[in-house]
Amino acid sequence: MKPTQTEEPPNIPQRAGIAFCAWHEEYSNSVRLVRDSSGTRFFACYSCREAYDLPLVADQPCTPAS
Repeated sequence: MKPTQTEEPPNIPQRAGIAFCAWHEEYSNSVRLVRDSSGTRFFACYSCREAYDLPLVADQPCTPAS
């Protein structure tokens, strides 16, 4: 009997998404969903998140609706 070989999946490059940064009003491949001080959600790039201290929505705790 022939030994079975596990075939590895082909090396598929990870695609970067491009979206609009609401702060500097240009497209970027580093945008993530953030929440500003009023609680409104926008997309912001890495540079703007650092400059304006914008927290990622994904890093915030999930709270049940009241």
